[in-house]
Amino acid sequence: MKKSYRFILFIILSGIIMTFFVSKELQNDTFFTIETGNYILENGIDDVEPFTFNENLTFTKLRWGFDILIAFLYNKFGFDAIFCFVLFFAFILGCSLFYVCTKISHSEILSFLVVILATFSFTFFLSARAQIISYVIFTWEFYFLYKLIATNKILYSFLLVILSFILLTFHSSVWIVYYVMFLPYFAEFITKKILKGSFNRFNKNIISRDINIKLLIGTFVTVLITGFLTPLKLSPFLYPYKEISSVAKNIIIELFYTELSIYTVSFIFVIVSTLAIMKHTKVTLSNLFYAIGMIIFSFIAFRNVPIAFIIVAPIFCETIIGFINQYNLWNKCHSFKELIKKHRVVFGYLCFIYIIFILSIAMINHSKKYYTNDSYPIFASTFINQNLDSTNIKLFNELTYGSYLEFCKIKPFIDSRTEIYLPSFSKDCHILEEYVKLCNSSKSEEEFKPVWDKMIQKYKFTHVICKKNLPWGNYFKNINDSKSIYEDDTFIIYALNDI
Repeated sequence: MKKSYRFILFIILSGIIMTFFVSKELQNDTFFTIETGNYILENGIDDVEPFTFNENLTFTKLRWGFDILIAFLYNKFGFDAIFCFVLFFAFILGCSLFYVCTKISHSEILSFLVVILATFSFTFFLSARAQIISYVIFTWEFYFLYKLIATNKILYSFLLVILSFILLTFHSSVWIVYYVMFLPYFAEFITKKILKGSFNRFNKNIISRDINIKLLIGTFVTVLITGFLTPLKLSPFLYPYKEISSVAKNIIIELFYTELSIYTVSFIFVIVSTLAIMKHTKVTLSNLFYAIGMIIFSFIAFRNVPIAFIIVAPIFCETIIGFINQYNLWNKCHSFKELIKKHRVVFGYLCFIYIIFILSIAMINHSKKYYTNDSYPIFASTFINQNLDSTNIKLFNELTYGSYLEFCKIKPFIDSRTEIYLPSFSKDCHILEEYVKLCNSSKSEEEFKPVWDKMIQKYKFTHVICKKNLPWGNYFKNINDSKSIYEDDTFIIYALNDI
């Protein structure tokens, strides 16, 4: 009974700690998510892009279920409901990660410590975006795959198919990761078949299991079929390739190659520790493939780190416990318990410091405003709606707050849905490339003017909104005989008189 109470305590604490790292401040994607959800509720799912003044853009609603859900929450209860929704799924994520790690490693304390470590990898990504749901799905997918191989029960095959449908509904742009997670088990089966009896000569600590390949293939094929049973056609298969191979990778922070930072140090620690211990303890071949694959996957793009951590965390826990069992280190663990008991005051202070640390993070994150005029043109948008024809003006804006303008029913030039402004998604569209070229030329007015002249001739801008602290905020004063018609502490609006 005592062990049961401890499990319940740890799983609740895991969920609560994860919620502390949720920031109340909204990311720009939330605004067009609300608008997209409302559009789908009125018009259904299509490929029309209705929010900017640009024509003939293709916008595939890859997160249509999530868009509808967020729009419903906002329409009924406002931003508070969206924030509570994110807190709820952050709690579920913490609980799920602890549960899966515990069931695989049979160690509650180690699993709890891994969840604490995981918070540093999730910090940037716990927001009102579809990934908050996909993280939970990937956590359970890993567990159901693990159980499918271990038990050969068709129940887990059924659950994997259901999860695939849910992911396709809420976040199909990452669905390719879902079926890629099957590959280590196929690799284990193929490796064992190729090497046959000579398998153990390479490394006696690497274990290859008898995999029910028919059940695995059947589940895998069924999951692939679900990718065709959506209103999105082939987009779940093609979207990741188009995005990674595009110029967007040089603009979107999440697509940058992973840098050494506090968000990745925790993941690197786990992956390196796992591989080091694997040399000295028995490990399944599929887990080895997972560990190596996740190293590559995490460094391809910054946003992959949380997903990689989800996969590596239970493998890390299982490997650590396997190492302890193989070398009978439990006696030394008892000595460690004695050490804790002897120096309980020191350990008590360390725990107190950590509690103060996470509580301070929670206070900072949860006390923020949903959005401020420092990031989004709150007052400028009000001015536009009250003094200009917001549906017919052709407004040049910066990418980072275009979605907020859409939220205010103003049609911008560009927003953070960078993929729709590329020829790989919208035929003959080079808006993003032109925008990047303009940004790169903003070092001097001499470089900026010829690039801007080409854009203004092509897109016929009537107005410009930009942040005052940017270099081009001053360039517009001397270009196209423009004049300032609005200004606040952060933003300035120009009317271009020669259009």
